[in-house]
Amino acid sequence: MHFLDAANGIALGAYGAYYETADGGTTWNTRKVLADDMHMNAIVPLPQGHLVVLGEAGTIIVSADAGKTWTPVESPYKGSLFGGVVAEDGAAIAFGLRGRIYRSADAGKTWEQVDNASAATLLGGSKLPGGALVLAGAAGTVLVSRDGGKSFVPLPTGITRVVSKAILAGPDTLLLLGEAGARSVPLPSAVKR
Repeated sequence: MHFLDAANGIALGAYGAYYETADGGTTWNTRKVLADDMHMNAIVPLPQGHLVVLGEAGTIIVSADAGKTWTPVESPYKGSLFGGVVAEDGAAIAFGLRGRIYRSADAGKTWEQVDNASAATLLGGSKLPGGALVLAGAAGTVLVSRDGGKSFVPLPTGITRVVSKAILAGPDTLLLLGEAGARSVPLPSAVKR
């Protein structure tokens, strides 16, 4: 779900579900934005009213007008994309199945793969106040980028269960949320390769 302002919002989900509200969520109207019924897993707000939706089987659709119109774009991957984050420079970072990470510097129109040695599925992403990006997923995987999503390095977590989200818990601490509950881990200022 994403609200553009206090009144206008979008909710999306399984089997192509897409709903809009213009009254702060009191009422919702359904709308068809995909030709098929692929699951839509995330909506990523970019600068200047641009939006990117990521989903099943590499589904990527973009809007340059805050969701009034949507255009499908060629996906670099045919597996599911589960989420996205936005870098300090406005680039979109998409992530998903088998540890795949992609970066778009043109509001989602084209995508480049970002190297990731891990094949663990990535499920959640966060942008930290200092601009670092953190991705989390299966097998205790946590990846950190300090260059706007151009590269990611693994952060040792000491766990092997799914981490669904990593958030800042203190200046040098991440709070990992997932199957094992909540766990704090140190966040070095420079994660070594």
